[in-house]
Amino acid sequence: MLAPATADRIEPAAQAAALTGVCDAAIAAGARLMQALPAPDDAATLALMENAGFERLTTLRYLERDARFPWLDAPPANVGTWLTYSDENHAIFVRALEDSYRESLDCPELNRARGAEDALRTHRAAGRFDPLRWNVLLRDDGPAAVLLLAALSDGSAAEITYLGVCPAHRRKGLGEVLVRQALALTRRAGLARLVLAVDARNAPASALYSRCGFMQYGERVACCRFVAQERGNRANA
Repeated sequence: MLAPATADRIEPAAQAAALTGVCDAAIAAGARLMQALPAPDDAATLALMENAGFERLTTLRYLERDARFPWLDAPPANVGTWLTYSDENHAIFVRALEDSYRESLDCPELNRARGAEDALRTHRAAGRFDPLRWNVLLRDDGPAAVLLLAALSDGSAAEITYLGVCPAHRRKGLGEVLVRQALALTRRAGLARLVLAVDARNAPASALYSRCGFMQYGERVACCRFVAQERGNRANA
């Protein structure tokens, strides 16, 4: 996260130098990509990001709803088998995540830039990790969908950090099943709200969340700098 380029007492040259320093340090540490989330109306910061080699991927819409009202029941018992995360089940979560990325409409550029292992590490670092709130839904002895849920660090809400359905199981209502499971886990944890971010280009997901009672409370522009190739060029120099 960056301070706005127009903030009081922040000189544009100093802001640019700080951003360059952060990028150089991340590349040296082996980062594959860097992401920043400026506000859509912050033209100065968006220009700064572009000048530093960041690409504007999409607009993220931030949604929330009360965990209880309007009430949605937990999924029925016959929907499938819920598998919670463990070291023994790690490979199943990787497989489910990789499969759910195929033809996904949710930030596909980001999914192509990082593997499932990297994505799981990123999601695990978001908020308060609890393996019981990471679920894979099994059907026909294989992964059908995956839900990654975390409590925010301040304990104010749960966040859906990832929700995806594997291609062979799409258009069967499993998106709503995952939302209902997320709400049930949120209530079980004693948290009052459920929040998430959705790619504004993902119309089916936006429609699902609207049907499930989510309301928008903010927007951010997803800007990414992909540095794997740059790091390789430096290593070969």
